[in-house]
Amino acid sequence: MLALEEVSVPGGRGYDTGLSGASLAVGAGELALVLLEDGRPRTPLADVASGLLAPERGRATFRGRDWTRMRPDEACAARARTRRVFAAQGWGDGMGTDENLALLEAHHTRRPRAAIADEAHDRCRAFGLPGLPLDRPSDLRERDLRRAACARAFVGEADLYAIERPELANWPDLMPALVAHVRGALARGAAVLWLTDELGVWRDPGVRAARRLRFSGPLLAEEAS
Repeated sequence: MLALEEVSVPGGRGYDTGLSGASLAVGAGELALVLLEDGRPRTPLADVASGLLAPERGRATFRGRDWTRMRPDEACAARARTRRVFAAQGWGDGMGTDENLALLEAHHTRRPRAAIADEAHDRCRAFGLPGLPLDRPSDLRERDLRRAACARAFVGEADLYAIERPELANWPDLMPALVAHVRGALARGAAVLWLTDELGVWRDPGVRAARRLRFSGPLLAEEAS
């Protein structure tokens, strides 16, 4: 589903560290768990994996295709088969949080809006919210916004999930719902890339990763699972 081949990206531009010769392969039904370096959590890894940032060297492929060789319409269609929990931002504040949660499915599918809203409501409840938030994202508490971000990532189905520090502000009470949704995605044949700086996630026996990788500066090294 996802492959990075000797990818290098310089640091800066809002990142705490870059990438240097990073290689990674995640197949269907596999989870890759990445431990971020303490104090340096912002990396370009998820942006490269999602095709939002072109590597300076090396290549990143999704379902066997190089992101940089796709036409804009092809990249848009491919990205519709991905989901993301952003480490920060990722919200359109000119609309309600409920509209944010429905936006991708409404744009890329022909599902009735009511069905999308019902699913988004159920996902929010599963992640500990009382229902579908109607306020703008900027009006929500950080912990509730992070729960909504997790709910949004699992509305609909995708082939690749790139989730950056999804447990942030809600550790550890979010973990049962998060692990259950990740396992559901894996059972459907999706690939999951989970980035965390929480050692409790790294050591959690319920997080069964096919690949375990650790950052050290710009270097990404695989460890025994």
